[in-house]
Amino acid sequence: MPWFAALAALFLFWILLRILDRICRFGGSLNAISGVLIAEVWRRKLLPVSGILLLAGILVLPWILGVDLADASERRTLLQYGQGWIGFVLLVVTMVMCCSTLSEEKSSGRLGFLSLRPGLPIWWLPGKWLGSLGSNLVLLIPASLLLLTQIQNPGSDWGNPATVLPISAQQFSVTEEDVDLFLLLKVEESPLEWGQLSEADAKIRARSYLHRQARSIPLGSSAYLDFKVGDDVREESTSEEALVLSIRPAMGRAHRSQIARILISGEDFETELLVTNGQRSELKIPQRMLLDGGVALEVAFLGAVDEEVRIPSLYWIDEEAVQLLVPMGTLGGSLLRSQLLLLARCAFVAALSLAVSTFLGFPVATLLVFCFLIAATGGGFVGAFEEEGPQTMVDPRQEASSRQVIDLLAQGGERIVRSLGEWEESSTAEQVSAGQFVSWNQVWRGGSILAGLWAGFALIVGTILLSRQEHSTGDQQ
Repeated sequence: MPWFAALAALFLFWILLRILDRICRFGGSLNAISGVLIAEVWRRKLLPVSGILLLAGILVLPWILGVDLADASERRTLLQYGQGWIGFVLLVVTMVMCCSTLSEEKSSGRLGFLSLRPGLPIWWLPGKWLGSLGSNLVLLIPASLLLLTQIQNPGSDWGNPATVLPISAQQFSVTEEDVDLFLLLKVEESPLEWGQLSEADAKIRARSYLHRQARSIPLGSSAYLDFKVGDDVREESTSEEALVLSIRPAMGRAHRSQIARILISGEDFETELLVTNGQRSELKIPQRMLLDGGVALEVAFLGAVDEEVRIPSLYWIDEEAVQLLVPMGTLGGSLLRSQLLLLARCAFVAALSLAVSTFLGFPVATLLVFCFLIAATGGGFVGAFEEEGPQTMVDPRQEASSRQVIDLLAQGGERIVRSLGEWEESSTAEQVSAGQFVSWNQVWRGGSILAGLWAGFALIVGTILLSRQEHSTGDQQ
């Protein structure tokens, strides 16, 4: 069965490639330039070899990971690694494809010849960009379908399971009004302590205190958790036990191996739950608890199971420590939206590669975009530059001009990555593998910012740089 699915995916890859080639044969200059890019990557064997490697990697992934498809958790692991493999191949292919195409045009002389046609230089980079997106679609569709067939369990009706939408408690969100009210009360209560602080420091301290207060439950006390559920979510929550409360409490390092008791109650509902430090526990909530568009629960901390152990308080580390899981959508739909976000990232990488290749050669442009991918996926250039202080011993080699240039480049790359916050938010492979819902709002936001705003800016800059070059030699005018 897996080998048959792989052959079917390979045949679908060939069919989609032929359809894309047919589409590029009709239309004006934009489609013609896209067709030239597709013909280049096919002639240089980049597209067929990448497609075969992509499908072969997904095919052998269950054997490499040693997963048992009868286990749901191992299927989730296969799904996460499969999405990671697809994203890695597509981003690398996009980078190589777009960084090398302009060098190919210049070396063959085709760029200088075709630039004589009126209006054609304006559509040059957009046409290459659309051709790269078409190539990504040809690779993405068969690979995603093959991955879906890989995570199916032949011995059960696992099919297309429902996904869940995690909803955080409203008590964890501290607004500016809460901070201002808290500061007003504290200044009246302790003017010597709070009145001497600056406005910024006082707000930081007040917000930190409110966060700690909202996320901790002292021994013998209770706290309220309110979850707001939207109308579209309530329509899918029809079963009696459709709601699940997922909690991950913390009790401190001194009590990391202890087991504690908490009492969760609501209207006509009460149950006691045993929890462990840092371990996630789940509790099914009856559907009748969903009233007036929300769920209200009370959590009481009863202390440790061992009476000789005294745990002073129980607290939640972050907003994800307490979530209400509500059924929303299916796994297939979430995977589709996740792959669309991957396509948006490929669109931005394609535009960036094309813009960089207008003033750099193929090897240097590829290296620069590759460094960007490392910084974006790894959270930045960690350790490339250090903080300076009185306790820091300065290495004499750090005073060299080359090291200073590297530090400046690393700091610039760090700022670029931080400004592209949507890049990290558009990576939803872990979210899909965990069975969580990926909304269309995430797709529209990630697509409009990455594939629209940033990709459009890169294409405009690249077109301006390309128009200022002598197309026959690549020199500046």
